[in-house]
Amino acid sequence: MALISQSSKDDTFEKDADLGAVLSKVVVESMKSFTSANNDLMAGKNYQSTGDIRTYLSGGSFVDFGGVDKNAVTDVMNKFLLGNAVNQLWRQQKIFILGGGKCGDGEGIGSGPKDYSVCRDGRAWYLYYWHEGNGDFLSEKQYGYVTMPPGADKLGKGDFQGVSISDVIESSIDSYNVAEYNYDANKAQERVQSALHDAWRNPGAQGPSWEGTFTIPVCDVSSAVGQNWKLKQYILEEYDKNARPCWCGPICSNDWDKTKRFINAANMGGFQSPKHVCQENGVKINY
Repeated sequence: MALISQSSKDDTFEKDADLGAVLSKVVVESMKSFTSANNDLMAGKNYQSTGDIRTYLSGGSFVDFGGVDKNAVTDVMNKFLLGNAVNQLWRQQKIFILGGGKCGDGEGIGSGPKDYSVCRDGRAWYLYYWHEGNGDFLSEKQYGYVTMPPGADKLGKGDFQGVSISDVIESSIDSYNVAEYNYDANKAQERVQSALHDAWRNPGAQGPSWEGTFTIPVCDVSSAVGQNWKLKQYILEEYDKNARPCWCGPICSNDWDKTKRFINAANMGGFQSPKHVCQENGVKINY
């Protein structure tokens, strides 16, 4: 019987994001065309020989207000839209953020991928995608491995110039700090209104690193440093097709309930890979 080998490459991001990039460019260029005309009109320039603002406001009144450059606003909004599109795609996959230990690692809980990380307030945070295994019990890849999220290498370049890995991680951490795994549209609206009304932050100026743009599930594993858990040196891993993290304890804040909620938020409910070796070693896992 012939064996059919299928590629394990996940191109979901490329397919959807490429389409999104094309559509966003069309929308942005259309909006810029419109707002450029509006800017000219409001500046008193003659728009396509149809007259200037005085023609359109004849018989009425006009207050001279400089306002803002609407094209600049459009650019900012485009970054938010791209960020939201990437977030929606990634939230459907096994993509998550681990960290909380000292920058540079060396604390006995493994080490993460430096190129897909941020050092924030002396603590390191890493972006992961758990690529599912092929299900072949004879294969060493049956349980999958951790690598960069599909399309992550496109961020900060070309059509995704305005959104970076740092934005993904920073925004997700802030979202987590506010509402853990429950940062939804209502919370986003509430926080934006609060930030503007109480003037504690300017979401537009901050750009796509603003909380809520990304809500990738976060797990603070720093509490594992002082624990005597089996295989804790593999909690964090570098990107490698032979790298499979082992989570033999309540890795998220030393809390089983939070760890379970993280697992579910990261689309890994019922997923055996993080705990398989732990159970083989007689460790009871409560997620």
